[in-house]
This record gives sequence, structure tokens and C-alpha cells, in this order.
Amino acid sequence: MLGFAADPLIAPTGSERGSAFGYPMPMNQRTHSLAPRANPNSPIDGHVSGQTSRRTSAATAIVLIALMLAGCGAGGSAETSAMNPSPESKTITAPTSGSPSPAVSGRSVEFAVMAHGVDSDQSFRTTGANAQLRYGNGRLTGNTTIDGAPADAELLAQVNYDQGSGPFTGFWTFTFGDGSDLVLAYSGTATKTGDDTSIVGDLTVFGGTGSYASVTGGGTLRGERTVALGGDVDYRFSLTLAGLPTDRPAADEK
Repeated sequence: MLGFAADPLIAPTGSERGSAFGYPMPMNQRTHSLAPRANPNSPIDGHVSGQTSRRTSAATAIVLIALMLAGCGAGGSAETSAMNPSPESKTITAPTSGSPSPAVSGRSVEFAVMAHGVDSDQSFRTTGANAQLRYGNGRLTGNTTIDGAPADAELLAQVNYDQGSGPFTGFWTFTFGDGSDLVLAYSGTATKTGDDTSIVGDLTVFGGTGSYASVTGGGTLRGERTVALGGDVDYRFSLTLAGLPTDRPAADEK
């Protein structure tokens, strides 16, 4: 009885091993056994199938996340644009350097005071290597008319001069016929040139009583002195005041 050699490239399957006489199976059956279909119940085939499924799910998740991020970015950009408009859409008004201060409301009031030094109330001292420094307090008095109302004027001043020039501060008090007072805070600078001294200062209403308790405002003052410190000074006032008695209706007109 003749024997057939087994194909060395094809390992016999279980069916082949169980075939009669151990003959190899027909070629069409062997080809079928070489390309088996994937069995999802097989541990190997199931593992491969699971990996493929997970990869597909991961890829889908990545695409969805990318789309969500793109949508959030677009929304965020729109919100940012709405909350922070571009510079072209803003109107910014920068303060102008050197612009004048807002005007004080009220009426212009100008008057003059020829102030006389009160010797008994002068308290000036001299110091410095060359006796060039003068400091201390002085009192000057005078009279004037403010907005048609006569008043007595008194200046209490403190000075700090070097060779006749320097800063000063003080208070002006104006007392009217009805006993009311108007007080102005005073500060400025004196400049001595030869025998003459020019004075420039600022004034602000500090307070008042009676008919002048409601007055507000301020202004400037200029003065000229042709004698030594403590002597007479010719002062010129330029004020803007509100709340003066003449600005208020009389009692019978209320």
C-alpha cells in the first residue's frame, strides 16, 4: 500500500489527524483552515477586537473634545470682545496739562486796605551769621469797604525772611458794623528789591459769623511796602465770594 508524504508547510489540523488512513485533506479544505475567521469568543480575537473598539472610542472622544474646545474658544473670544472692547471703541479723555482749575462760583469783589503796623504788637527777631534772617509775628490794622459794607481790617502775619524776602502766612479778619466777622486765610511770598518790597499771596475764606457765616470763596492779594518790615503796606484784594449778605433776600422779602 502506497503512502503519501505530508505537506511540510501545512501543519495538520485536528480533522486531518482524525482522517482515515492519515491522508491529508483536500486542498480546498486546507486552504479554508489556513484562513480562519475571527472568533469574538476566542481570547486572542476578542483582545484584538477590544483594542480596536477602544481605539475607535478614544479617537471619537478626542474629536469631540477638540470640537468643544473650539466652541469654547469662540465663545470666550466673543465674551472677551464684549467685555473688553477694542481701543477704537473707547472714548478716553485725558486731563490736559496746565488746564485751569474750575472757576469758583460767586461774585467778583475788589477792595483795598492801607494797613498800618501796630508797634506794640510787633514781635520780629533777627538771626544768622550776617543778621540776614528775620522771623516772627506782626499785626497790622486798617479799614476798608467790602461790597458796600464798611469794615475794620486786621492782619496777623508770621514771616520767615532771608535778606528781606521769603514766605509768610497769616489771617485777615474783617469786622462789620453789625458785629459780623469774615476771616480769610493768607499765604504768599515777599520779594525785596532795593528799598521796596512786593507781596503776592493767596486768600481763602476760613470762616465767618453773623451775616457772613455762609460766605465761601477766595482770591488773590498784592501789596507794596516801601518801609522796613512792620511798616505800612498798601494791599489790593481781588476775591470771588458767594453767600454775601447782598446776595440773600431781605427778611421781608422771604
